[in-house]
Amino acid sequence: MTLQLDDNMNLASVWEQVADNQPDALALIHGTTKRTWAQFDERASRLAGSLDAAGVGAGDNVALALYNGNEYIEAEYAAFKVRAAPCNVNYRYVEAELRYLIDNSDAKAVFFDASLAERFATIHEELSDVQLWIQVTGEGVDCADSNVPDWAVDYDALIASTPPAERIERSGDDLWILYTGGTTGNPKGVMWTHASVLTVTNRIFTLMGVEIPSSLDGVPAVVEAISELGARPCQLAASPLMHGTAGIGALMYLTCGGT
Repeated sequence: MTLQLDDNMNLASVWEQVADNQPDALALIHGTTKRTWAQFDERASRLAGSLDAAGVGAGDNVALALYNGNEYIEAEYAAFKVRAAPCNVNYRYVEAELRYLIDNSDAKAVFFDASLAERFATIHEELSDVQLWIQVTGEGVDCADSNVPDWAVDYDALIASTPPAERIERSGDDLWILYTGGTTGNPKGVMWTHASVLTVTNRIFTLMGVEIPSSLDGVPAVVEAISELGARPCQLAASPLMHGTAGIGALMYLTCGGT
């Protein structure tokens, strides 16, 4: 049977419904840092506000050169909120590979780990289409001591200083981009629509004996049904989130209201 979803079934819009329905449930855990769904949504909304202020919006792309952490998922959610497509960047890439991928993806914003700052420092001026460089300093590092380069802004400082973006209407045709590893040439961006991700996610709903919601209005009831089953799923992202194995899994588990 073909899965029929409303045209506005978008990951950001679904997650907003989840956050409103179970604000105190855990969404993200990394080390000793835990984010409830309300905190997850708030932080992503503030990041979305910063992307919007930089002119990043529908049809644009946002590159994530990050290690596993809450920030990776928050940045994805922020991109989804403004209808931009997040795309993965392998943190093992050196300057030439980074230059290629950021240019090839037409990224308007780049989130990067502080440990990669030296690599980007030598190439950022060549990537003039990037409107916003955001450095993630990592857990337990105060932004005042993070040595953020003058061409970038600090992730947590940006969240603290930016008002949350207003919620908007979105489309199931918005994109999530997964770059291949480049084993047969240069990495290539594989484009997934949000509707396609939701279609894949249906297999988890089916395992729990719950029907995936076909509309945004149906999300709260489904989230409550999963909670009542005591079956809210939890994913351990053992592989890199910048790889499809954990990356797609994270999207699927969060869409079920999981952690």
